[in-house]
Amino acid sequence: MQKNIDSKDVPQWIASSTTAEDANQLQAWSLAMISRIERGDLSIGILSLDEARQVPLALRKAFELGLIEAGIHLADWLVRNPTDYADIPAAEQVMLEVIALGKQDAAVPLMRYRWIYRRDTCSDEEAQQSFALLNRWCIQHQADSDALYLLALVTCHGFGTDENPVRSAQMLNKAASMGSTDAMFELFIYHAQGIGVEVNDDKAVICLRRAAEAGQLRAMYNLGAFHATGRYVEQDMALSVA
Repeated sequence: MQKNIDSKDVPQWIASSTTAEDANQLQAWSLAMISRIERGDLSIGILSLDEARQVPLALRKAFELGLIEAGIHLADWLVRNPTDYADIPAAEQVMLEVIALGKQDAAVPLMRYRWIYRRDTCSDEEAQQSFALLNRWCIQHQADSDALYLLALVTCHGFGTDENPVRSAQMLNKAASMGSTDAMFELFIYHAQGIGVEVNDDKAVICLRRAAEAGQLRAMYNLGAFHATGRYVEQDMALSVA
């Protein structure tokens, strides 16, 4: 249950928290604050900046008290940070701490952080570390299609491993067969551009339609645009806005 506490007392509450129950209450309070920020309370002034800045402190304390889930929320806050600048390296460090505590699926967001935000600034050691952790997760959890999709992307570009578009295409096929709509859309690009496979417009369109029908937003947009222009498919203005 979320604890009711006056905003001015939050710093002292965080500092004095020592138990697992305290950790749960700190997280509950933090998530409630995040919900308020997301609905606009911070932007319209109902919630003060000083209050919002207590959220990562509360999550860090909850994490230090043993609540691993709080570490996940803390890393997400550090990436999106609605009160200050994003701190991707700090988010990565939290994820490494989470992984060290046994939550191996944190390898997926760790790779996302490094691939999306720091692919050009990561050291070789950091890239190799995140690839090794993600690869281990995918080997141990072969039904995780989203993780496999991510592994395929970094394999294609040689992030933390040898560049291998052919192997990447194979992994995308497997991820798509398991339901990853992002992998379906990526296969459209691979077949259209000849990445790891021969250029094949027919296969590209099949992948694009499959992804669009599954609700993948980029696929839906692209298929609509192609219906409008007549590229790859028959021109049909009605279908372009359907």
